[in-house]
Amino acid sequence: MVKIANYNLPNSPVNGACTAIASRSNCTRTTSSSRRKRRYGADVPGVHRIARGDWNLAHPPFTFKNVAFSAGSLRAEGLIGGVVVARDTARSPGTAAGIKLVADPPVIDDNGEDISRIEAYIVDANGTWIPDTSTKTR
Repeated sequence: MVKIANYNLPNSPVNGACTAIASRSNCTRTTSSSRRKRRYGADVPGVHRIARGDWNLAHPPFTFKNVAFSAGSLRAEGLIGGVVVARDTARSPGTAAGIKLVADPPVIDDNGEDISRIEAYIVDANGTWIPDTSTKTR
């Protein structure tokens, strides 16, 4: 498993201020690259401590530093024994184009006692979530 842990946005705290890409994985090594085939290298997990304790995390984050923001997509690959076993992609969102509604849980009994929470997400034309928009959308 590998998961990019930040948004691909110019003003994201990770991309904008720290110029870094963070990912989480249970693999022994990860690589990170942009849509423009710019490769940010390979990394092994760092040593991180849990707050108020002295335990090492079983799967600490992988961090690629000194990465300037580039619109498009980021790709991370998780490797075990030099073989790619997992992939993840984070895309820069475009202009707000709609609202996506997600029910949690998606199915309930019609007994008058079950409930479902509805979450609303502003998305672009490709369905990519826009976490920081102030654009009015219908």
